[in-house]
Amino acid sequence: MCYNNDINVSSISRSGGLSLGWKGHCTFSLRSFSKNYIDIMIDADSHGNSWRFTGFYGALEVGNKRDSWNLLRSLHNTSIVPWCVAGEFIEILLSSEKQGGLVRNSTQMQNFRDALLDCHLEDWKIGIG
Repeated sequence: MCYNNDINVSSISRSGGLSLGWKGHCTFSLRSFSKNYIDIMIDADSHGNSWRFTGFYGALEVGNKRDSWNLLRSLHNTSIVPWCVAGEFIEILLSSEKQGGLVRNSTQMQNFRDALLDCHLEDWKIGIG
């Protein structure tokens, strides 16, 4: 895909970087970024509304997932405008979402659900491809 706007975060050692790209024109400001997220403010959409978008990449390691959820909570607490978060959280909300492999730890799923609730976020399944 060809995007006429993008923001890139370089990789750290062998881990991949992040990229946020979009078509069209909008006025935005980069709020902050790290190896796990890119956070921007859309200054005004076609209706004159400001809102916020965060591209998020959760921790792969089970031991670091709590840090991911705390980061999400911290990002939530920095603004009161409408907020959309999308990305790869590397977690599921319910065991019914998993197909095959080992049974998912119920505490891990509950911690993810709690983080979404704390941030007033809802899970929307969007097919890509």
